[in-house]
Amino acid sequence: MRKKNNRLDYIAEFTKEHYDLMPISLKNGMKDRIKVRSEQLGMNMSEYIRYCVEKEIEKNSNN
Repeated sequence: MRKKNNRLDYIAEFTKEHYDLMPISLKNGMKDRIKVRSEQLGMNMSEYIRYCVEKEIEKNSNN
């Protein structure tokens, strides 16, 4: 069992070093809408949210 904990510790440390985590709150029903649209595009929800944020930033950084 210790081996699994080492692996989980490694994953947690890697995530902490390489990613900014940002929990968000959504109005009821929005999660389901995001899930449906992300699946339509062949993405998971995290990929889709990152895609939308990057597009919005890109769109507005040209001003």
